[in-house]
Amino acid sequence: MGAFSEFIASKGIKDEEILAVSRRLETLRGKDRELLRLRARKRKSAPQQSYAEAGIEKPRSGRPLRPVDLEAARNDVPLPRKVRSKILRAVNALLSRKGGGEVTARELFGDVPSKPAAKQAS
Repeated sequence: MGAFSEFIASKGIKDEEILAVSRRLETLRGKDRELLRLRARKRKSAPQQSYAEAGIEKPRSGRPLRPVDLEAARNDVPLPRKVRSKILRAVNALLSRKGGGEVTARELFGDVPSKPAAKQAS
C-alpha cells in the first residue's frame, strides 16, 4: 500500500467522496464559460497571450477526476501535475469539511514523482 492509500485510509475518506468533490469543484459554471469566451476573443488579437497577460482570471478545468486516475494514485503510479493537483484540491476540500487541516502534495503522495509532461512535436 502506497503513501496515498495509507493517508486516505487513515482519514477515512472513500474514493466516491473524492470523485464527487472533484466533480463539484471542477465543473464549469456560467462564470467559467464567460472567462473562456473572453479569453478566446482576446487570443484572436494576440494568439500567444496567457491568462495573466490578458488580465483574465483562470476558469475551472471542466474535467473532474476519473476513477482510473484515483486507482493509479492508490498504486503509486506517477501522475501528471494537473491530475495530482485535482486530487489534492478534492482531498483538501474533504479535510476542511471534516475539520482537518490542509495537506501538501508531499504528505499526500509521499516520494512518488509526478509524471513528466509529454513532449510536443515542433
